[in-house]
Amino acid sequence: MNKEQIQKAIYDFKSILESETKNLNEQVPQWKNSISDKMKKFKRGGLFVLLFLVLAIFAQAYANVSKSSETSQITQNIASQEDSLILKNTKYANTANQVHQQPKSDTPQKTQPTQNETQQEAKAITPAATSAPPTEETSQTKQIQRSNQTQGGFLANTKSGKYHRATCRTIRNPNAAHFVRYNTAEECIAAGYKACKVCL
Repeated sequence: MNKEQIQKAIYDFKSILESETKNLNEQVPQWKNSISDKMKKFKRGGLFVLLFLVLAIFAQAYANVSKSSETSQITQNIASQEDSLILKNTKYANTANQVHQQPKSDTPQKTQPTQNETQQEAKAITPAATSAPPTEETSQTKQIQRSNQTQGGFLANTKSGKYHRATCRTIRNPNAAHFVRYNTAEECIAAGYKACKVCL
């Protein structure tokens, strides 16, 4: 390369550097302004974040204080209930001790009944004894007496083991083979039959 070519190249390089430096100098203040705007915005956002954090801390502290007050009230109520229970237990214990410490002479003594009282009690008991429920034997005798007063005889059912009046409404065919005729209820009972509950 010739000297002239070298000098041209150097001159071109210098011109390029000068143009680039001018462009940079023009762009620097724009960058500064944008950076400052961003910093202001960041500061504002940081203030909001700090305020939010402070409010959150105060809310947590208030919640802790309210919880501690509630727990203290609950403990006070429990303590008062325990004191009342202790007082009741002491009262019951004192009354029990007083009852046990009372002399035996305070207990009422049983007096022997007089002759008049015993006679009155015996009179009060005798009607109850006389009004006892009738036994099976007496009921059977009454059934026999009542059934013997009827006419027409009795029919004993060999299948059911019961005897009926000849006019009983449960008998549909009195001439059937499983019916046995008797004159009295005593004969039916002696044969081992039981009285019908409908007609007797």
